[in-house]
Amino acid sequence: MVPDTVVPPAQIEKFTDAQILAWVLTLDGNEVAAANVAGKKMMGPEATAYAGMLLDQHTADAAQTERLAKKLKVALAANESVDQLRSDGAGELAALSSLDGKDFEHAYIDAMAKGHAKALETIDSQLVPNAVNDAVKKRWAELRVHVAAHLDQAKRLQDRTASR
Repeated sequence: MVPDTVVPPAQIEKFTDAQILAWVLTLDGNEVAAANVAGKKMMGPEATAYAGMLLDQHTADAAQTERLAKKLKVALAANESVDQLRSDGAGELAALSSLDGKDFEHAYIDAMAKGHAKALETIDSQLVPNAVNDAVKKRWAELRVHVAAHLDQAKRLQDRTASR
């Protein structure tokens, strides 16, 4: 779980709009990759539906972000946070891929809860304060709603899978 703390201003990483959009696409890519693996694993119906929803939502979010970058003529640019997000996603995917059945389901749901909580923290403490373009800010508002809903659903699934 991500601590409920605010990052002091001196610790806020500076992001350009190009890096913000790159971070969003990296997050979406990680979620799509994990959902694709989940779709091939044996899970309960609720977890399977959750993975399908994440696949659809993050695929659509990525397409919207790519269209926005193209419209704004922004060349996506990585930074330390984008690189770390990509690396963390690959590591989590490798760990999940080796699991099956209920072990996979529990680990997948836990990873989604942890990942979406961390994404919300980054959005609120690092990305929103750095967005300059109004269209990028609007995109963040839309994305934040999706990420928060995904986190809420993951927490509900965690509660259900813990009781089994």
